[in-house]
Amino acid sequence: MTRCLTILISTALAGACAKPKPTPGGGRGATRVGGGAAETVRFTSTDGRFVGLGDGSLWNIDWPDAATTAAWSPGQRVRVRRTATGSFPYRLIDGQGRQAAARHGKRLD
Repeated sequence: MTRCLTILISTALAGACAKPKPTPGGGRGATRVGGGAAETVRFTSTDGRFVGLGDGSLWNIDWPDAATTAAWSPGQRVRVRRTATGSFPYRLIDGQGRQAAARHGKRLD
């Protein structure tokens, strides 16, 4: 019984100390998917197909919208919105209303 109690306590403590899994576009509470606070562009690939945000999220951009994101600069602010359930279910929207269909990639940090 003592061994079972020790394992149970160890498991509970490990879960309590575990870092929560970040949600798309929402690391460190800066961006709330659905149109909350804006996030800062960390980088864009030269072809515009990938955008890294300041919260550590990486976004894959739909090809027709790559020209839009290729023009974005580091430090520019964008919002992340969930819009559909298809292949690119999110929109990255800059301060001037220009949008890019996107899907969440992986975490950068």
